[in-house]
Amino acid sequence: MNKDMLPKYIKIIRKFNPDFIWNYPSAITILAKFMKENNIKPFASVRALLCGSENLYPWQRKLLEEVFQCRVYSWYGHTEQAVLAGECERSNYYHVFPEYGLTELINGNGKTVSNDGEMGEVVATGFNNFVFPFIRYRTDDLAVFSNSKCDCGRNYSLVKQIEGRLQDLVVTKDKRYITLTALIFAQHFESFSRIKEMQIVQEKEGEIKIRVVKSSQYSDKDENEIMSKMNMAVGDGLNIRFEYVGYIPRTKSGKYRFLIQKLPINFGD
Repeated sequence: MNKDMLPKYIKIIRKFNPDFIWNYPSAITILAKFMKENNIKPFASVRALLCGSENLYPWQRKLLEEVFQCRVYSWYGHTEQAVLAGECERSNYYHVFPEYGLTELINGNGKTVSNDGEMGEVVATGFNNFVFPFIRYRTDDLAVFSNSKCDCGRNYSLVKQIEGRLQDLVVTKDKRYITLTALIFAQHFESFSRIKEMQIVQEKEGEIKIRVVKSSQYSDKDENEIMSKMNMAVGDGLNIRFEYVGYIPRTKSGKYRFLIQKLPINFGD
């Protein structure tokens, strides 16, 4: 997905005239940034974007809604088909589909999460795989519980947000586990509008490397903003260095990993 190919994708999408675009958030974000930078009009036929297989971050949702002028839905599920959850037309809560499987959120002590805003590991029992059923399958994914009821009227259990996998936690110098939400996505970064892509790599406790694919408008001021706001989130908990690269490699399945965590993470330690 580069400046030579993106206009061709746009042309194909207009010809195909889809009602919905099912996407990896990282891929559709590249397209959205290109369309915004070049003042390209949205696709008139598209009623909604269906984002899955990766976390959808607040800044991505805001950009996608601005560029495509339509509703953005996020859904959560696994190839193992033990759990499925998605947003509805009335809110951004993930509604856990009870007919698909039994989904629990378990804290570090092995107890069921029951407090609003509490984080737990997703543990799932699927109802649809009769050949090899997964029973209380520990997914290594973390999610935030909600005891609210959605205005849509569906009597489903709700999840406020998906925090990602255990390997999506950053470890500070004093061995605290910090979520990407706390480190980055609970704050507003002006510099993100001048970054094409970004990835965090951690190999040692208390140290992270930030890979950045910068745009022509990126400057030292943006680097300083990123460093200072991350330090605000963790105190003196991280040493941060930057590496500027031409591209961010994807996984074999084409997914984008915002954090490459090379340390062992044990939830509840």
